[in-house]
Amino acid sequence: MSTPATIRIEDDPAPALRAAAARLDLHDDADLVLGLVDDILELRTLDARRGTGVRVDFRPVDLRTGAGNLSTKQPLARAVGPRGRRVLDATAGLGGDAFLIACLGHHVV
Repeated sequence: MSTPATIRIEDDPAPALRAAAARLDLHDDADLVLGLVDDILELRTLDARRGTGVRVDFRPVDLRTGAGNLSTKQPLARAVGPRGRRVLDATAGLGGDAFLIACLGHHVV
């Protein structure tokens, strides 16, 4: 059985990452680094250059409630149903659907 990787926040984190690190009890003696590169969340190995890791970009998500991605007329919102539900995200993606579901007012697991 393999040992799970440990993650630390990059040396000069954004305030949101610093708060997340405190809640998640991340360690300095980690295998991976979590950071922001050009406002895009990135996870990379310790020896990798910034900008070369796995990146997640939530910026293209349209957070308008009337005509944007948060409209209750969107297929994802209609599939999940009324707000306040606990939703299991098993899509194995990079969090885009989970982000939208959470923004719609659901608790995503």
